[in-house]
Amino acid sequence: MSDSLRKYANLVNMLLVKTKAEKISWDYDNSRSTISVWNGDVLLSIKVSTDENFEDIYSLSLINRSGVYLESFSDTDLNGIETGDDYANYFVKMRDLFNLAKRQATGADKALDDFMRALERDDLDGVPF
Repeated sequence: MSDSLRKYANLVNMLLVKTKAEKISWDYDNSRSTISVWNGDVLLSIKVSTDENFEDIYSLSLINRSGVYLESFSDTDLNGIETGDDYANYFVKMRDLFNLAKRQATGADKALDDFMRALERDDLDGVPF
């Protein structure tokens, strides 16, 4: 495995661990279906797109404040690389990262948690239960 591919795989692994631990403050851009986070002068973004066969591709890009792409890779670049965990491949791992980061960025997880707490307390305003 090349040094770049090893770095890509490690970056995805670290992002997923930190996202699961809610240590990253992700932002969501609905118009571009992009999740992103700033680190100093570099924006890291995760995006889902489709290829010519209408299959999803998850890509990660590093962009500086001037808008210059510094680095970009997708799950297809990591085809055949072992994940080192229970994930079948990096497509599944990057898909899970994207979906989890999106849920955190949009507040969906918090909204569900709040809703379930209200249900447990029988404290829903205007909902006939």
